[in-house]
Parts: sequence; C-alpha cells; structure tokens
Amino acid sequence: TKLLIPDDFALERFLDNTQEFADLINHNKFANNYTYHKAIFLMNLTEHLDTGYLLVKEDEKLHSPLACIFYERYSSVSDAQQWLDKHADEIQVVVSHREGIGAIDFGTSQQTVLSDYADGVNTLEFLSQL
Repeated sequence: TKLLIPDDFALERFLDNTQEFADLINHNKFANNYTYHKAIFLMNLTEHLDTGYLLVKEDEKLHSPLACIFYERYSSVSDAQQWLDKHADEIQVVVSHREGIGAIDFGTSQQTVLSDYADGVNTLEFLSQL
C-alpha cells in the first residue's frame, strides 16, 4: 500500500510493470473503489496518476485505500531507513532487494512459513506466558 522510491526513480517505470494487473478493474468491488477514489481525487483537484485501473498518489499516509497506492520519495538510503524506523510499529512487512534494512525479497511477502508471526509476536508463546 506504500512505496518508498528514490528521488531519481521514474515512477512510470513502476507503472509500466503493473500492466499485467490491469484486469483487476473487471472485478466489481475493485472497480467501485477505483471509481470512488478517482472521483474524490478529481473533485478535490488532488494530483495523482491514473493508469485506468490504479490510482497512484504521493502521500505521507501509510495506508492507501483499495485501488490506490501511496508513495513517498527519499534522497538517501539512510532517509528511507529513518522513515522505516519511525513507522516500524505500523508496518507489517518491508519488501526490498536492499540488504540490511530487515526486508524480504519481492514475490515472497505472501509466502509465509511457520516461523513467521504477525507483528513478530508468537501468539502461542505469548498466551503460554499469561
């Protein structure tokens, strides 16, 4: 729901690589969300990018609504790390190829294993200590 991208990264490069998901607009609930948020953005004159199936907006908010992606730009890796540290309690997972920031690789965020715990908490261990 949130992208952190370098200042010099062309956002269009990302958008070009999302074309394979264009058929999401054919799902009624997704399309309703897309249409609703597009109308809100247009009525409020909110700057955004529209792919015809996805709305992309530069926004400081962490969570974007369905059919939208929020992004922020960063100028250095340390700036990105500071942002991640600041929001650590609100973030479930970080996906990146960059090492040393506690991230997992692209394509693996939905491939959990038994040792993966929501918010890093082993529920059974927590309950056994009550």
